[in-house]
Amino acid sequence: MQKSEYENIYRNEETHFYYTSLNNLVVNLLVRERLSRFSKILDAGCGTGGLLQRLSKSYLAEGVDISPEALKFCKIRKVKTRMGSLEKLPHMSGLFDAVVSIDVIYHRFIRDDNKAVSELARVIKPGGVLILRAPAFNFLKSDHDKTVMTNRRYIKEEIKELAKKAGLGVVQISYLNPSLFIGLK
Repeated sequence: MQKSEYENIYRNEETHFYYTSLNNLVVNLLVRERLSRFSKILDAGCGTGGLLQRLSKSYLAEGVDISPEALKFCKIRKVKTRMGSLEKLPHMSGLFDAVVSIDVIYHRFIRDDNKAVSELARVIKPGGVLILRAPAFNFLKSDHDKTVMTNRRYIKEEIKELAKKAGLGVVQISYLNPSLFIGLK
């Protein structure tokens, strides 16, 4: 991601409807899973730490990101982070009750999305939860995709296949904004 985009995200993450809505969705999905206050949560690809900061209020949450620029903003937020790649997470196997990875596997720096999802699965405890979000539909690519270094966009079947190859079952999969497609043929 371009350096300027990290600062843009950091400045807007607590107030912009996109970030607050997405963070609310993630928190609500975790609440639905009835995790305890002592549940360990990993925000894999935590970016500037806005979601991680919110998760840290309710869980034992920590983040990992490959970008030194992103981690600078996490330090300002005073959240627990490590530097690392989704393709080689710096954590023990089966450590987390839940892993959240929002808008990461699509990135140009992820060379092997199968490896990344397998690593996410590796660090989840048996019976744990993975919340994975990725941009959908190549026809929706825009200039913003260049700014955030999008390498690929997905359809549901591709995400299901990534989960299957990683040994994960799929409980729920959906498109986040299906109402945008009303009227499209």
